Order: sequence, then C-alpha cells, then structure tokens
Amino acid sequence: MKRYFSNVVLLLLLAGLAPPAGATPLLLGEAPVHVLDQGELSLLQDPGRQMTLDDVRSAQALGGFLPLYGNLGLGYIPEAAWLHLDLHVGGASPVRRWLEVLPPYLDNIQIFHLDPTGKLDHRVGGDLLPQSAREEPYRAHLFKLEFTPGRHQIFIRLQTTSTLSAIVKLWEPGAFERRQRIDYFNYGMYFSLIFTVLLFNLVNGLVTRRPIFLVYVGYLALNALQWLAINGFVAEFLFPEQPLLANLTLGLSLTLAAAMAFVFFIMILELRIYHPLIYRIHQLGAGVAVLTAVVTPLGFYQTFAPLLFWIGFAAIILALGPIRRLWSKGDLSYRLLATAYLTYCVLITINILGVMKVLPFSESIIHAGMASNIFHILFLHFAILLNILRAEKAHALALQETAMMHRQLKVEQGFRREQGQLLDMLSHELKNPMATVRLTVDAMPAAQADHQRRGRIERALANMNAIVERCTQANRLEHASLEQHISHCDIESLVREVITTSAPGRVQPGRVQLEAAPRLPTLHSDPMLLSVAIGNLIDNAIKYSPPDSRVSITLAQGPCGPDHETGQGVRLTVRNLIGASGLPDSHRLYDKFYRGEGAMGQSGSGLGLYLAKNIAGQLGGRLSHRINHPHMEFSLWIPVTNT
Repeated sequence: MKRYFSNVVLLLLLAGLAPPAGATPLLLGEAPVHVLDQGELSLLQDPGRQMTLDDVRSAQALGGFLPLYGNLGLGYIPEAAWLHLDLHVGGASPVRRWLEVLPPYLDNIQIFHLDPTGKLDHRVGGDLLPQSAREEPYRAHLFKLEFTPGRHQIFIRLQTTSTLSAIVKLWEPGAFERRQRIDYFNYGMYFSLIFTVLLFNLVNGLVTRRPIFLVYVGYLALNALQWLAINGFVAEFLFPEQPLLANLTLGLSLTLAAAMAFVFFIMILELRIYHPLIYRIHQLGAGVAVLTAVVTPLGFYQTFAPLLFWIGFAAIILALGPIRRLWSKGDLSYRLLATAYLTYCVLITINILGVMKVLPFSESIIHAGMASNIFHILFLHFAILLNILRAEKAHALALQETAMMHRQLKVEQGFRREQGQLLDMLSHELKNPMATVRLTVDAMPAAQADHQRRGRIERALANMNAIVERCTQANRLEHASLEQHISHCDIESLVREVITTSAPGRVQPGRVQLEAAPRLPTLHSDPMLLSVAIGNLIDNAIKYSPPDSRVSITLAQGPCGPDHETGQGVRLTVRNLIGASGLPDSHRLYDKFYRGEGAMGQSGSGLGLYLAKNIAGQLGGRLSHRINHPHMEFSLWIPVTNT
C-alpha cells in the first residue's frame, strides 16, 4: 500500500512535465510481466540505418517518434527501427527487471538505457552474437536491467536481414524463469511429436518404398529445423558459438522446407492430374523457394522471401478446389486429408499475413505457423496411413482373387486332363469299330454291294476318322504333347501328296489345282505337322466353297510379309470361292470348336483352322487370311529353317 501511494505521488509530480511525444509513460509496478504493446513504446524508422543515439534523441525531442499500438511489424524492409520507452519507477529501492526482445532471429539489438541521473548504459544483443557473449544463454534476447526510483528512458535499436518485427516484454526475474520452464516443456513436446512422426514415416518409406513417405519425411525434417531456428533453438543448442551458421540455417531451412511443402502437396493432392493451374503455381513456388535458398548465403534472403511468401499465399487462396474434391469423395481418409489441408491453409495464412505486415505481428502469428504443423501431422499422417491401408487391403484382395483364379485354373487343368484322357480313350475305342465297319464293307461281295451306299459309308468313316484325329491333335497341342520331328522336307511333293489324300471321294479330278514356283528351297521342318496344317486348309476350302468351284493353291518363296523383317521361307496360299455358308466371323475364325452359322449340315469339328494356326506357330511360321470378295484366301508361311 505504501508503494502504491508513492507511485501516485510520483505521477502527480510528473504530471506537469511534458511526456515524450507520442509515448504513454509506463509506471513500473509489481506485475510479473509487462507486455509493451499498448502504446508504451513509440517508433522511429531509420531507412538509411545511419542514425546515432544523439540523432534519435533529437528526433524524439522534436516529436519524431510515433506511438506504437501493438507490436512492431514492418515486414521485409532493409531498414533499422528505433523504439523508445519512457519508464517511471516509484518507491525508494531499485527494481530488477529483465527486458526480453522477440523474435530470436533479430540480427542486431542495441539497448540504450538512460537512468534518472542521465547515466547511459549500452547493451548489445542479437543472433549474430555467440551464446557466450550474451547476458543469458537463452534462445531469444534477454537484457538484465536495474531501475532506480525515478524516470528512465530506454531506446532500442533493431536491425535484421529477415522480417523487421519485435515483441518487447519486461519480466520480473522469477516470473520469467517459471514461464521459461513451461515454454521449454511445451516446445519439447511439440518437437518430440514431429520427430516421432518423422521416424515412423521414415520406417514406412524404407519398408514400402513409396515416394510419398520419403518426401513427407524430408518435408518434416526441414520444417522441424525451420521452427527450431525461428524459435532460437538452433542458436542455443546446435551452433551456440557459430552465430553466422545458425543464422544461415534459418534461411536455408525455411526456403527448402517451403520447396518440400510445394512438392509434397503436389503429390498428396494429385494436383498434376486434377488441378493443372494450382499445379503450375506449386511448381513456381518450389522453383522460387530453391532460388531463394541459393541466394540466401549471398545476403539476398530479404529480397526474395516476400515473393516466396506471396506465391505461397496465392496457392493457399486456390486451395478450395482440391479441398472440395477431396471432401466429395466421401471416404474417411480423403475427408481427413481435406480437413488437414483446410486447417493448414487457414493457420499458415495467418502466419504469412502477419509476417508480411498485413495482420498485426504477435506471438500468435508464430504459434499459428507452428500449429499448422500439428494439424497436418495428425490429419495428414493418418490420412496417408488410411490410404496405405486401403491400398494394402486392395492388394490383399487381389492376392486372394489371384489365388482363387490359380485354384480354378488347376481345377480346369485337371478337367482338361481328364477330358483329354477320355478323348484319347474314345479315339482309341472308336478306331476299332470303324476298322470293323471298313473291313465288313470291303468284304461285301460286289454283287450285293450298292456302289452309292458303299461310297457314303466310306465318306462317313473318313469324316469320323478325321474328326477323331483332329480332336486328338488338338488335345495334344493344348497339353504341349504334340511332338515335333524335324527333317528335310520337299514342300511341293508334300502338298501334292496332301491334295491326293484330302477328303477322298469328294475331290473331283482337277478341282484342286497347284501352282508352284520353280526351285523352291527345301524346308527344315516337321512333315507330319505340316501335312496336318495344309490338309486342314485344303479340307476347309473344299468344304466351304461351291461344289463345282475350283480351289487354287500357290507355292512361292519370300519373306513373311512386307511389314516383317523375318527371314526367307515358303508361302502357301489356298484360295477358294465363298460358298453358300457365307463369311465366317473373322474375330473367331481360329477359335477352338468355332463353326460359322452357315456351316450347319456340314460335317466337321471346328478344329481345322485352330490346329493349322497353332501348328504354324509351333513351326515358326504364320497363318493369316484375307477376304477378296468373292474369294477367301488363307496364307501359310513357313521358314526355310525351323528355329
């Protein structure tokens, strides 16, 4: 109570004195902390950074200082700033107070303290001083002052290569120490969370080899280093005696973290696919961030940083499109991602506008930037994990489907094997009855045998035998048991032999005509398989052409085709008129068991062209067809040497 009355008396005595222009005198009381943001400070800008204390005192006497409501926030300007505090101390005993100046990245701080007797106390601080040269080894800037009763004037000169902002507080020493213990605990929890998530994602990235994890780890690492530097922990703990290195770490980590942020959001939001304009802006931002990092050691950080911040602000303004798209997907992981991105954008916008002096600068501006990390760490981390879990679930489902298909394939292969065995057994069993029928027909006396009936029986037996043989060959071909016996082969003689034996009883003399080029090369192939393929082509032409039409076969030497670089071979072309059965389906022509709609009433198995196509492939050749109305042509090319 006695000190209170002393303060009141002191104020009454000073009421007749003219206070400094623009200043609100501060009566130093017993409050644990005075945050000087309510007009207690006045401001004088020094564009040339050449003003001395005498110049400043003269300007102050002439009313050159303007009252400062709020904290100092001038943005990125290459100037110096002077702050003035008019302080009144009552009572009869000296009072100890600690003057704190934030943020930690201010380069040069000079304190000029004039006590009631006019004695000058000059202190120097800033992040260009090593920790050992500071009054207190502390992440920010602390000046331990003692105030005797009376009027004190404090001039604070500030200069920096970053944003020219300042928060000034007067602390009671005990209160400052208590507050710092709380702050250091909170910072420890904050950075522990970042590093825990960083390590977790690093392990995920190394295990899954997904680029998104490694980019996110790089972003988190640079981001954590950035906020360690902004809050002064790099200077206090990493480089306590290398202030220039600590200062450079701040500029490089901030710019490179910005570059990684642009890259990370390009990937996580799929901007290249869905938002080309925003993708281009993020590309520009990443490029400007890298450029700013390059020029930072040269002293141009303050010049390029505003451009980087404004590009980031433009990218954030356009964020509504990606947020709406993510939210509309409805999936929990996408909605978490949308929530994280929206919250991040709001908080980082507050931080950018505060640094760029659009919003008043305060500690909450720094805290908003730090809080943006918490949201994207929590939400983005879980969103990425949910995406990975969904992808792994889809992968597991695909593996299950693959295993099921594999089991089905095995069952189908078993059925086909049994089917093949049954077909082989039936083929074997059918040959005996057919042989008995043939022997019976041959043994019939000529007088009793009807010539036409005998011919029909022989043709039926031949067709049945052909069907059985083709089914057997198709089964062996499918199970890769159709063995090859390679030998030298005269293709012209082989074709003539096949013509003679194809569809006995149906080929009228002269219906199938062969035209062979002179001096055809000898093939190195399998005569038996080649006979099957050629026979099926000839039989197909005979079967599906008008009965009185001609089937022409040509043999010529040449490559596989004009668009192929295949070596030399022999081309066999079978050409016939299209009969009443009409055109087959070109897309199904070589399918197993396929028969055209007009083939009803014709005997056959639907395996002839299937066998010819596959045998051609096994012999290193190629079977093709073309329709040259009214003709149908099949072209079988076989290489001279079977590789």
